[in-house]
Amino acid sequence: MRMIGISNIASGLASGFTGSYIFSQTIFTQRQKVTSKMAGIVLCVGEIVLFVLPIDILQFFPGFFIGGIMAFFGIDIMLDWLVNSRSKVSFREYLLVWFTFIAIMLTSLINGIAIGTAASACLFLLGYSHAPVFQIKRGLTSSRARSGEVTAALLALRGRIACIEFHGYLFFGAAIQISGDIQEKIKKTGATEVILDFEKVSILDSTSAQAISALVMALQGLNINITFSAVGPKEKQMYRLLANNGALNDIEEANIVDHVDEAIACCESRLLQNYALVAAPGEGGREIPKDTIGRIAQYLSSFCAPVGSAVGVPAQSREVVLEVAGRMEERLLDAEQPIFARGEPCNEVFLVLDGCANLEGLSQSKRRVREPKKRRRQQAPTAKVVRKYGAGSLMGVLPFQVAPSHTTTCRAGPTGCKVAVLSRDTLRAMIAESPQQAILVQSVFLRHIANLTQMALTPHTATETAADLGGNGEISEGESPGSCRE
Repeated sequence: MRMIGISNIASGLASGFTGSYIFSQTIFTQRQKVTSKMAGIVLCVGEIVLFVLPIDILQFFPGFFIGGIMAFFGIDIMLDWLVNSRSKVSFREYLLVWFTFIAIMLTSLINGIAIGTAASACLFLLGYSHAPVFQIKRGLTSSRARSGEVTAALLALRGRIACIEFHGYLFFGAAIQISGDIQEKIKKTGATEVILDFEKVSILDSTSAQAISALVMALQGLNINITFSAVGPKEKQMYRLLANNGALNDIEEANIVDHVDEAIACCESRLLQNYALVAAPGEGGREIPKDTIGRIAQYLSSFCAPVGSAVGVPAQSREVVLEVAGRMEERLLDAEQPIFARGEPCNEVFLVLDGCANLEGLSQSKRRVREPKKRRRQQAPTAKVVRKYGAGSLMGVLPFQVAPSHTTTCRAGPTGCKVAVLSRDTLRAMIAESPQQAILVQSVFLRHIANLTQMALTPHTATETAADLGGNGEISEGESPGSCRE
């Protein structure tokens, strides 16, 4: 009673809820299957009557009667918790119940509960330290669209990119996984580019930061490039702990990015720098000129190369490519000017010649600042760039083939862009006047769609499966969001 009274005083002073848990009343009510509120009203009235009566009612009841009722309650509670609870809890929790009961018997109620609470916290830490805190992903591609030649090269190279996605609470219990497991698994993948993604990390402590620093040094010793993603601003705790523990010491500023898609794009750029792209040969047939028509022809040729090659179209087909390039219209667009807008008819296909273009999608941020629900509902979804197009990439092929109108908007980049446009009327004219040109255009479209499908559905095969990881991590395969969007 004293404990309950002191607890209620403290709870009231802290603006909390007061109360007194009467297990006997709860068990009595449950056993009789009472669901009416009248039971509470009767109990309240009876308590008030007992309080105002000048005599003690309990003195009229024999002691064995009161003792029998209390013994019944005690036995019933012990049966519920020490016997019947076995089927409702895990074996570890069942042992904890018995441990708390024995601690109460050997000490006292308060001390036993304190010992049980401490044991529960230790068991939680032990269990959470064995929960997987990372996932290794392979076969990733960024949301940047490139020419057919470069896309083919990236499909062959993307197996060299591995993304270590951390998640949850990275505390001292997770340091063993970080320092002991990841390095061996990365060696088996054969990756030369590794991304450390912290977007799903809730909390990072200094012990895990030291383990990540040791991991970075070990991977750099294997000549593996490291890119950090979503570590937060410099003034925040995660960035500060990683920097102060040496994880970011040898990392260039360009390799610390805000999103995993940017990190994948950085890795792709480094891989392409060391990859020899074979240019289309000039001997045999008509030489491809260096003017705008020649550039269009060069980009179209990259989509017609044989599988596994980057030598472009055969010499006898080069005339056809140049004829198709001559039929395409050159168009200049200012910065942020729409190339096509949502709801417009899909009557044109675009080939980026200079600059870049951004495909927009509707998105609502996952990390919203706390605002009133009424104001939150009034907020319109914001436009987010879901795919970036560079020189040599095609835009609008899928909608051109299957959709009557565009479902998204695509705009020129911040510096504007120059595109070559193939309209539906021009394609119809090719079909009527020169079937060879139409077949070549359809071949370009088919290779473009095949590249998108391969990136989305057939990622690079991982050398390990989740079963090989012993429950400490997971290797999966997949593509970044937007990699298969047109």
